[in-house]
Amino acid sequence: MGVSRTLVEMKAGTHDRGTTYFPLYRYESLLGGKVERIHNLTAEFVEDWTDTTGTQFVPTGRGDG
Repeated sequence: MGVSRTLVEMKAGTHDRGTTYFPLYRYESLLGGKVERIHNLTAEFVEDWTDTTGTQFVPTGRGDG
């Protein structure tokens, strides 16, 4: 898995198969909505993640790290 602040092309992470990236945030203004950053995670994923890791989800901004 990789993380990037810029666009990446397919197969950026391996030589033998495609690498899958997905955005952590969506910017709805690009789709005609309000200018705001929205996390791109389903409620089910967030619930499973917080239950498994014992952490608290912070939708935007910085948590306590």
